Amino acid sequence: MDATLINRDPRAVAILESLKNGGSIVAACKGAGVDPSNFWRWRKADSVLDQESREAIQSRIMIVEDALYKRALGTPTVPGNTMAQMFFLMNRDPDNWKDKRAIFNSNTNVIKVTVNPVKGFKDEELDGIIARALKR
Repeated sequence: MDATLINRDPRAVAILESLKNGGSIVAACKGAGVDPSNFWRWRKADSVLDQESREAIQSRIMIVEDALYKRALGTPTVPGNTMAQMFFLMNRDPDNWKDKRAIFNSNTNVIKVTVNPVKGFKDEELDGIIARALKR
């Protein structure tokens, strides 16, 4: 399959449209009547199709990130979601918000310690900490 597949094969175009609309690769392939393993081969052989597929998948991730951010902050009528806030911060600012730490001892061995960053805090205290962090 050459680099013009996307312009010639309506099945590839249908898969891309489905991906852009939030479908999974498997569901998009099924809807277009293409085995997912064939789609992977097409992508490997066609850099244009591969790039378009990556962009479609990335756009879905950005939509979910935006929704998570909105849910974390809340609205005037719906309070922010503490778990969404923590998830967002742990993934966007892991140096300050990760729940696991690597500690090096004098023998240069790594000891992994799981830290529960919310243990001992009341919801109101966590809301304040998260609100201050989001303003950074």
